[in-house]
Amino acid sequence: MYNLSLGREKEAGKLVTEPGLLEQARKYGLVQKPPGQGWLLELPDPRAEQSGPLTVVSGSAQGVTVEFVQRDGQWLASKIYRKEKS
Repeated sequence: MYNLSLGREKEAGKLVTEPGLLEQARKYGLVQKPPGQGWLLELPDPRAEQSGPLTVVSGSAQGVTVEFVQRDGQWLASKIYRKEKS
């Protein structure tokens, strides 16, 4: 998301499992202009910072969850979604 926020599309594309996730990130407000706006994340345990899932609990992307998978020793974003409010 940091790379997307800086306009680094090519670099961002290397960190997702499929290109369509970049558009999902934009749709759900994960692109920060400018970067560093201080989202608060919910982490189920300390290891989740690297492997996910991560859920944004404040800011424009509140409620968005990002899930990851590991490929060739690197964690890649594999799913981005926002749960519908009941």
